[in-house]
Amino acid sequence: MVKGFTNSLIQCVLFTFNFVFVCFGVIIGVLGGYFLVKSTDFKQIIDTPDTGAIVVVLTGIAVFIISFLGCFGAVKENSCLLKMYCFCVGILSILIIGPLIIFMVYSVKLDEIMEKQLLTAFTEYRVNDPKKNSISAAIDTLHQTSKCCGYNGPAWWAANLPEFEDNTVPASCCSNQITIGLMNRPQNKCTIDQVKFTQGCEGELRTILKLFFNTMITSLLIIGLTLLIAAAIACILANAARAQ
Repeated sequence: MVKGFTNSLIQCVLFTFNFVFVCFGVIIGVLGGYFLVKSTDFKQIIDTPDTGAIVVVLTGIAVFIISFLGCFGAVKENSCLLKMYCFCVGILSILIIGPLIIFMVYSVKLDEIMEKQLLTAFTEYRVNDPKKNSISAAIDTLHQTSKCCGYNGPAWWAANLPEFEDNTVPASCCSNQITIGLMNRPQNKCTIDQVKFTQGCEGELRTILKLFFNTMITSLLIIGLTLLIAAAIACILANAARAQ
């Protein structure tokens, strides 16, 4: 009777573990997908770990499928399913190491990435480029989506680029869409007193990336360690199911 109670307890714990991970797999997959979509706004101006994000999305899907398998195996006390679950969880725990290392490296080198890539991109901004090069367009998008202006604030433009020595900023920093001419053509610049976003993009982007990297590192560590515990519990239940 004690043995039956122990098996039931293990079964309940394993099912609970995996039900939580079914939900967690969805959350982490959505989070990775959100970063992939969001990173397209500034992909031209700063290198982002798309490979790591893709692996996170795939990990989320795998966690969902494997955890569902674990739930089903726990309920049925199916020895074959539980052994398959143990094997899959072990492989998944090893694969998590890849994106974990990627995000840890990016987190450590974030200062260097911001200083080299983002600053270089801002110095290449050209307001009068008729074709609106991809870097300039990406910075305009960054202004709007991250609600920021300039590398470290609106004053950066006048201090660093000759095009803005007249104390102006790109129109993407302005409070309203300003138009000029008979054709109602959008104006490329506006005066600094019309600026809507006063925060620098370096600080805003750093905060976004740091939060994402830390969230991913913490999530992957928790998933990896907890999956190993779940695998150990599943192995115990599988041996108990086979012995019956």
